[in-house]
Amino acid sequence: MTPKNKIILIVSVLIVASVLGVYLWRTSPIFRKTVTFFEKPVVVTETIKVPETKFITGGEGWYANSDAYKVPLAPEREGEKVVVAGAVLSPRGAYLIALPIAQAWSADAKLVLIKSLSAVTLEGKSQGWQIVLGSRTKKKGYEVVVEGETIVSKKEVPSSSYGADVPKNFADRDAVWAIAQLATNPQFKEATMTGLNFTYNLDAKAWDYIIANSFGGTEVRVR
Repeated sequence: MTPKNKIILIVSVLIVASVLGVYLWRTSPIFRKTVTFFEKPVVVTETIKVPETKFITGGEGWYANSDAYKVPLAPEREGEKVVVAGAVLSPRGAYLIALPIAQAWSADAKLVLIKSLSAVTLEGKSQGWQIVLGSRTKKKGYEVVVEGETIVSKKEVPSSSYGADVPKNFADRDAVWAIAQLATNPQFKEATMTGLNFTYNLDAKAWDYIIANSFGGTEVRVR
């Protein structure tokens, strides 16, 4: 073998060894731990759009949201976790802000639906919420839009739905529970979430969380 061929052979061996070494390193548990150590959660900032609501039927709470940032339901690494800027309220928190405003409008105001207007964290919190309540005496609805903890819109809207009493344990119930029903289901291991709604099922006479996810909209009954 000529000196030139020896050099070529040595260089080829070194290249193969380097490639193999990089592969073994990147697939090793140590590499994954090292990468995870330096990873940080994704921070999402979204602009809240006030809905152009013309009429409320109550069925709007069943519509899945597909525009918000896709939050992994079962993140396996730090870099897959999501922090939503300004997400401080859960559906319950949004309801508690909107309720006195709506009751000042009409004493018999009852909840029709709550919808997220931006990405939702695994803790069930979002930067923006649309809360709609209805009045049987006025035969109308009242919409409150909250961004962070601030009311950015409130108005009377035509409605054919006048709401229902919220569950007695709603004040003690966290949307984390509803999201966890999906997150712990192997079927949703790779799924992402884009929205969380809380709405009344007229047929079942019960409240449901509707979780918008990459498979569609999944209903979780409040019991």
